[in-house]
Amino acid sequence: MRSPLPVVGIVGYFLDAGVATRRGFGARDLAVFALNYFQKVFEFGMLPVGIPTVDPKHARAYLESVDGLVLTGGSDVDPEFYDEMPHPKLGPTLKERDAFELELTRLATGGAVPLLGICRGLQVVNVALGGSLNQHLEAGPEIKHGAGTPAPEFHPIGVSDTDFADRLGLRPRVNSLHHQAVDRVAGGLEVMARADDGVIEMVTSRTVPLLAVQWHPEQLKSGDPAGDVPFEWLADQLKHPGR
Repeated sequence: MRSPLPVVGIVGYFLDAGVATRRGFGARDLAVFALNYFQKVFEFGMLPVGIPTVDPKHARAYLESVDGLVLTGGSDVDPEFYDEMPHPKLGPTLKERDAFELELTRLATGGAVPLLGICRGLQVVNVALGGSLNQHLEAGPEIKHGAGTPAPEFHPIGVSDTDFADRLGLRPRVNSLHHQAVDRVAGGLEVMARADDGVIEMVTSRTVPLLAVQWHPEQLKSGDPAGDVPFEWLADQLKHPGR
């Protein structure tokens, strides 16, 4: 029997056999899921299920089994997917994961399946819809964006959308763990928030149910709007489509 709760697919991290071997799991590919994404989805009245990295030809079947989708953080998106050469400071990439999630994203946006992108998830959304990425952000004097640091970098962002400003505040502080960011914005996406150095922190779409943020709301405490609002948005979309 189908769950009475909206079912949300959460994509997993992918460890190839080489990485898995070095970490003591043996020579086999692994799907790994961070439970804080699941806990946030549960918190807002939805049922999370894991979606592993598989052949993109299976993306449609996975998407048809869920009501909503969360794209999670992780490795850099390979610049091959937006027709650029690798930057010298490009981090590790996993083309298998990229190809699968890009296909999931195209299918979700084409079929109006509510989609929440988080950190890498924002970057996947932008690439899937035709945009490009800044492959490496140098740490600035005020904002480092958390790349390469043992703990998240916290900094304020400016929210330009009235509705989200009402929910998040005009200058919420967000946690930041990334060294890539949106460069050329894909057609159909609207920028709703930026850091003070101009880095894009949140995008939405006026035509499909999509929200993507550069920070990690799943790592923030319950009651923090920056942590709650993205998951509230997803729950609203699933319970009240079009809101």
